[in-house]
Amino acid sequence: MNFFSTSPTIIITMGPSIADELTFRNLLQFPISHVRFNMSHGTKDEHLARLHMVRKVSKECNKDLILFADLCGPKIRVQTIEHGELSLSHGDVFRIAPSSVIGNKERISLSFHELYTCVTKGTNITFNDGKIEVVVIEIDHKDIVCSVIKGGILVAEKGVNIPTITTPLPALTEKDKEDVLFAIENTFDALGLSFVSSEKDIHTLQLFLEEHGTTLPIISKIETRKALTNIEQIIRASDSIMVARGDLGIEIPVLEIPIVQKELCYLGKKMNTPVIVATEILKTMTENTYPTRAEVTDAMNALIDGASYLMLSDETTVGLHPTEAVELLSGAIDEFTTHHTKYSLFEKK
Repeated sequence: MNFFSTSPTIIITMGPSIADELTFRNLLQFPISHVRFNMSHGTKDEHLARLHMVRKVSKECNKDLILFADLCGPKIRVQTIEHGELSLSHGDVFRIAPSSVIGNKERISLSFHELYTCVTKGTNITFNDGKIEVVVIEIDHKDIVCSVIKGGILVAEKGVNIPTITTPLPALTEKDKEDVLFAIENTFDALGLSFVSSEKDIHTLQLFLEEHGTTLPIISKIETRKALTNIEQIIRASDSIMVARGDLGIEIPVLEIPIVQKELCYLGKKMNTPVIVATEILKTMTENTYPTRAEVTDAMNALIDGASYLMLSDETTVGLHPTEAVELLSGAIDEFTTHHTKYSLFEKK
């Protein structure tokens, strides 16, 4: 089985919305090449049950699929919240505790308990892909006291970004190592490495694989400004790169994302390394049966830029219309492939 396709294809992320055999079987009529298992969510038992289902159905449909485990990386996440979520409004003040607590309006905890050592008064912290923003107003006996700048609904397990600091978390965390061993044991085809900052991070994962008697293709996720400063070395060391626009759009100004995406696709073509474009490809189809015109334009522009793969996340994990989303993306790829010559005028030479 070849790891990479010769023409653009779709990557779907496994989740509850497509975890039944009938739905998954229906998806396989479309040009799907990869199934992503996001190790940031779900239990090992859930992943294993879905893995068995995917292999069973794909074999019955005579469809070759690349199955890859997307490692969490040094991602800071919100821990347990009472009732699963809480509402934060502009001006609200709350504390981030240096230990695990059940979150409420007064106090929450994060997966990185030592964050108080990295932030100072005036540091901005964002949650849930930047939808919520707070500012540190003081450090009080290891509690981080925050005031809400931009409110919203804070949900457990959502990610935390602090663009102005670098945390001391390792590129390959202990959880990542456990997930790599799970991937080896269950013969996954590839690994996604999150928050890559340099080629050293990739070599760390490669060495860990070698220590356990194997090698696997590595997809390096470009999510930080530091990665962009080391991008050519990262591309050389990787089997593929992913333009992970969620966290990247917080780490750098959102208005830079379109240009960065084009540059990464250009470098991928120049260096013969496939590029995955991900995050919010058809975000509104998580709830709606039809995308916005802007989303269709975005998907087509990614193909024109030279993306080898378009990846769906929420659309297939928790979305209400996963089949419609995959069908729409399939149509975009078909339109691009059929009329490639008329789009070639826009390709960067």
